[in-house]
Amino acid sequence: MGSTLHNLAGLHLQQRNFPAAAAAYRSALARKEAALGRLHPEYAATLAQLAEVLRLQGRLADAAALLRESTDVLDSIGAGHTRPALLRLGRLAQVLAEAGRQSEAVAVHRRLVQAAEGGADALSARALVGLADALRHCSMGEAEAHSLYVRALGLAQEQQPLAAAVMRRLADAELDDGCARALDQAQELLRTALPHLHQAAEAGGADGAAAYELAAAHVAVVALRRRLGDQEGAAAAATEATRLLEAAQPGPGRDALRARLQRVVGRDGEPAGPQAGC
Repeated sequence: MGSTLHNLAGLHLQQRNFPAAAAAYRSALARKEAALGRLHPEYAATLAQLAEVLRLQGRLADAAALLRESTDVLDSIGAGHTRPALLRLGRLAQVLAEAGRQSEAVAVHRRLVQAAEGGADALSARALVGLADALRHCSMGEAEAHSLYVRALGLAQEQQPLAAAVMRRLADAELDDGCARALDQAQELLRTALPHLHQAAEAGGADGAAAYELAAAHVAVVALRRRLGDQEGAAAAATEATRLLEAAQPGPGRDALRARLQRVVGRDGEPAGPQAGC
């Protein structure tokens, strides 16, 4: 009966009927606890699904608490290095970041990197990227973030479009450096990544992540062209980035990229060319 209720809740979630989904998941939890106990992977799975419903309702603190409990259950039964455990740690870090609890998010990302070490290359690479993104977002360690991206790229070399997404992030880091060598590296990284990102965006995806990634790459091109003094190229890249963002699915990711594009385009007082002394 617990599995049936879990599946019913999933149907409500697919229909975006969040109150009905939450009620069904809570009922499923009660049934699974009675039949299987709390230390069971199926109980942990339903905790994670209920957390997702609460996240979508904006109840981020409650969602984070349930995700912690779900990962703790898997740790307790020796499944802390499995794919479900790693995915839930990643979601927990995301929820904490959305809640503005950035230092906690970084700590969870570090835990995720440790748990993923030695596992599948793609999962390990994504864990490294998540930690690097969190560090850059918090301005907690640009040098460490750059090193993590390099490690992630080494793991993802044969895995597109993941490798291209890492290249885009490395290009962003090089643009922040701003010296001539860094700008050359950013240009080469973007030139290599863009075809793969276009291909991934054309293939589509349920969460729009590929479209966001492609738009972010074009925002990086805007920044690069401006730094190189190519205003015509920057304007063309900004037009393409705007088009991509208008076509992307609505959400926090699109809003953040729009704001970033506005900041990049609005840097009229920024000197063209690489920084002196590099």
